[in-house]
Amino acid sequence: MTTFSDFVDKVYRAISETAETGPSELLILDGLAAAQEAILERVGKHSTAVWTGDGSTKAFALPTDCYEIQGIRETSETGKLIPQAEMSPGAYFGDYPDEQNFLEYPHGYVTLGKAIDNGETALLYYTAYWDVPDVEDDEVDGDFVLEVPKRIERAVIFYTCAYCLIPDAVSASSLRQFNTRVDSGNPEHNPVEETVKFFFRLYDMELAKQPLDMGGTTIG
Repeated sequence: MTTFSDFVDKVYRAISETAETGPSELLILDGLAAAQEAILERVGKHSTAVWTGDGSTKAFALPTDCYEIQGIRETSETGKLIPQAEMSPGAYFGDYPDEQNFLEYPHGYVTLGKAIDNGETALLYYTAYWDVPDVEDDEVDGDFVLEVPKRIERAVIFYTCAYCLIPDAVSASSLRQFNTRVDSGNPEHNPVEETVKFFFRLYDMELAKQPLDMGGTTIG
């Protein structure tokens, strides 16, 4: 179990900094949020939501934390997974086809081809965004427990380290934009930028170790 405070300490150790000299907890929180979004394609947070029909409603709002739909199942009738309608000429959608289907349309909604009968339900399987700590008066909740699996935590740390070093890399670039003298050899004019790239390479290596997230294909 890793709390946000534990995570901050791990970031500081990885970049050889302390709370006094290193990035702020708010910047580390931004990095954590970016890292947790980056891993979603490989390591997703699986969630569900229930929609209850009233006999006429066809469009249902997606949960606010929905990143990607994995599947929709008729829970009260056949128990079958509902196929997604094809957005192609000649494909049917609405009341005409015998089978139920759906479109992820408009933005933030799912529209079913047929209304769900009153009292009947459908179960949405989806990949959700990982939660992040709350912030109050610029203070991050240090007791928040990270949701990401332990196996992916190192990759999240590396991504966060890279994110937290970006402001220093940008600052170094601004300071050197008027350089004209060419030093002997092949000097590195922005070592912080190279460190950012290094941490992103470490992130890619850790992410490559993860098994492919099968998502909705495992729904029975």
